[in-house]
Amino acid sequence: MARLETRWKLSQNRGRREQELIAAQLEASADSVERALAALTRRHLAAE
Repeated sequence: MARLETRWKLSQNRGRREQELIAAQLEASADSVERALAALTRRHLAAE
């Protein structure tokens, strides 16, 4: 049986301020996928 593992990567290797700037840029996008990614990033920041 094969096993597949995945990971989320939401710019955790960057500082908090930079993560907030990234989220702000994604939120301003016309692309709904990018706005959804911004929401995930915000949730990650709130959990810290």
